[in-house]
Amino acid sequence: GNWDIALEAHDNMFFVLTNSGITAAELGTTAASGAGGVWFTGSTDFGAVTTAAQRVIPAASSEYEPYTVDAERWAMVMAAEPVGQTLNVITYLGYPTGAGEGHPPESDGSGLSQANCFRRTTPDMGQMASYIPYLFDKKQAYTMKGMPPNYTPTKQVYIVRHGDGARYSKLQLSEVYLERGTPSRFVLHLSHKVVP
Repeated sequence: GNWDIALEAHDNMFFVLTNSGITAAELGTTAASGAGGVWFTGSTDFGAVTTAAQRVIPAASSEYEPYTVDAERWAMVMAAEPVGQTLNVITYLGYPTGAGEGHPPESDGSGLSQANCFRRTTPDMGQMASYIPYLFDKKQAYTMKGMPPNYTPTKQVYIVRHGDGARYSKLQLSEVYLERGTPSRFVLHLSHKVVP
């Protein structure tokens, strides 16, 4: 399809998808689409970001480089086994590395392998083990704490390349919460504006 951004929610998380990478492949985008992407700007001031040139382009093979397009990673969420998640710089929340936090010592913390997807327990949940798949220490749009989770926007401003590969927009999440009910639903406030 010919689209630029999409929203998806599951596993008590929400995802801002771009017409790029794994998402473009899965949704069968047209030949004139699928060339999207996303970058952080390092700014939380929506008005101060005025051009696409303000995006931070990561070096090749850097931690952020794989997340300039939608990529599949594994995570422990509200399930017994790791599940595939579609992440980009907006929702790449930071995997811990190394041993000693309740995850396998061989894990590189990248989320690339289902076998190495770590399980970090947190003691603040009483006797119940809580599996938290991320550190929330990257350029993501929100942090999440507690059970049920509370979401706090980081107010990062992102540059999104449209699916046509030629146009750009700036995007900022300024509010998010989970409205409980049947069914539960996320309520988001996203600011979006085309930039040169």
